[in-house]
Amino acid sequence: MRFDLTDLKETPDCISLQIASEYEDTTVRAARVKTLVFVPKDTPASPEPKASASPTVSSSPSPAAIPNLAMIGLKATVKKPNRIQLTWDANTQADYYEIYRSRKKSSGYSLCQKVKAPICSYLDKPVTKTTTWYYKIRAVCSKYGTTQKGIFSSPVKKTIRPLQTPSISVKKKSRKKMKFLTIQLKKYEGTHLDVYVRTKKKYNKLILTTSRIKPNKKGINIRYMSKGKTYRIRIRTWKKHQGKKLYSSYSNTVTIRT
Repeated sequence: MRFDLTDLKETPDCISLQIASEYEDTTVRAARVKTLVFVPKDTPASPEPKASASPTVSSSPSPAAIPNLAMIGLKATVKKPNRIQLTWDANTQADYYEIYRSRKKSSGYSLCQKVKAPICSYLDKPVTKTTTWYYKIRAVCSKYGTTQKGIFSSPVKKTIRPLQTPSISVKKKSRKKMKFLTIQLKKYEGTHLDVYVRTKKKYNKLILTTSRIKPNKKGINIRYMSKGKTYRIRIRTWKKHQGKKLYSSYSNTVTIRT
């Protein structure tokens, strides 16, 4: 038996090849033809049905897993010297608390500290001139695969004075026909003082030879020349911290007539 390539046909969709086979016999010669069809590899196959998209699963916690991060009980008290103590009620869902501070009630808040639970207090140390501070706090929870922050508490207000308000007394004295007023500091904080004297409508700051307070004397002498005059005297103390002056409030005012 013998095979011959009898015909090769090519179409855009396939290639057909005819193969002829011969059978030889002494009396009969017959031929049979078979056709093979080849489909190219790049012929697009019949489309398969698309699988339906699986529903997207949200990573957000279920409503039952959402923690209650409400904050209540925030309080502020002044601790000497120049400290503000914050306390609040514990939130059992919180991992930590964020404390914010501002000089304005409704704006300008910035994060000043993070406090890890279960601690429910913080001692703030804003070293500035006499000023009022506002604080608010919120709880933060990192459970359930995501970080969740609660709403802020209502702000609380507290005013601090970096130095203790001084208290003074004033007496008239004389020495060798010189008359002067002695300002004595009863209580104070700081290393220097400023003296303000009022005779009419306005206080004037006196120019002193030295403003430093001598710990052993705790006072200062001021000479005066006029008799029958009324003086109103007050002071404030100060000290330097990191290159800046920190002032006390004004002392009590003492009125004295020469």
